[in-house]
Amino acid sequence: MSRGQFLLAGYGALAAFGAVLAGSAGRFFFPNVIYEPSAIFNAGPVKDFGQGVSLKWINKLVWVIRTSKGVYGLIAICRHLGCKPNWFQDQQLFKCPCHGSVYTKEGLIIAGPAPRNLWRPHLEITTTGDLIVDKSIVQDTPPMYYQPPFFLPLS
Repeated sequence: MSRGQFLLAGYGALAAFGAVLAGSAGRFFFPNVIYEPSAIFNAGPVKDFGQGVSLKWINKLVWVIRTSKGVYGLIAICRHLGCKPNWFQDQQLFKCPCHGSVYTKEGLIIAGPAPRNLWRPHLEITTTGDLIVDKSIVQDTPPMYYQPPFFLPLS
């Protein structure tokens, strides 16, 4: 290899390094963004929810529960490691299939490794009677558990 070829190879390697560096710097100006669906959704008219636990919105990880006193929601994420608990109608309990946490119909923890109650999402009833669920505002402590906007009394 002659001296000219050696210098040409060196300049080629330097140019390749500069191109990679410029590409990395250019990529910095276009950051990765994770687009998530909105945490707020319209669950439909409250009158359409019958007494008990509704599994209609389980794909959005929310159970809507209607009682004789009102309506509330529970976010279907176990507080232990984030698994999705299942609803057992015959036992009136939510049970996590992975590690055995057990929650009451109200979302209170009664057994298992989970340290906290299930989250209740913020609820709102529109003037047209639709139930708006906002999963970005949650509550898991019993005094607030039973008060609006985490429990909506129905007349």
